[in-house]
Amino acid sequence: MTAETGNKDWSAVFYESEFEESQYMEPKMAYWESPHQPGRGAGIRFELRIHTLRKLWADRIWPASTHLAEFLVSLPRSAPFSAVLELGAGPGLPALVSAWLGAGMTVITDYPDRHMMANIAWNLARNLDPKLVKSHTAIEGFKWGDEPGRLLRHTQRGKPNPFALYRTVNPNHNRQGRGSTSSFSRTCSTS
Repeated sequence: MTAETGNKDWSAVFYESEFEESQYMEPKMAYWESPHQPGRGAGIRFELRIHTLRKLWADRIWPASTHLAEFLVSLPRSAPFSAVLELGAGPGLPALVSAWLGAGMTVITDYPDRHMMANIAWNLARNLDPKLVKSHTAIEGFKWGDEPGRLLRHTQRGKPNPFALYRTVNPNHNRQGRGSTSSFSRTCSTS
């Protein structure tokens, strides 16, 4: 998936049918701004489009995402992550912050739906330099419980423990997903 849609009208979404349109929430905009960091200049501000299937939990920027983004901004910049994976990203706030801070590769995942993938691409293109998006980010549709090999190929390069793993959703909202993510975490840390 490429991030080519950031300059288009934020509310423009094209559905194939009325039924397909009925499955989605209307797109909305949200904003996140980091606090000013003494000695580090002004904070950062992201415009995030939120567009999701009604049946999923990606209809907002969850508090855990906000807290993680604030934590990432507060870290010393001298040691950026070599690779970051955000599972169940929704609009992808922690992944955006990680890429903006200089992660070697940021892989952003959510449910494999074309509109949700396009929404993540829109957010990347809207908020990050196009060269950074092209060379240091990847978007993948991913169902929890699927084999993670295709996610690992983005960064592994023969190294063990390739990712800083983010999962900012409530683990109790999907009992099946909770176990699947635990299995995924073990796979990432032992690969």
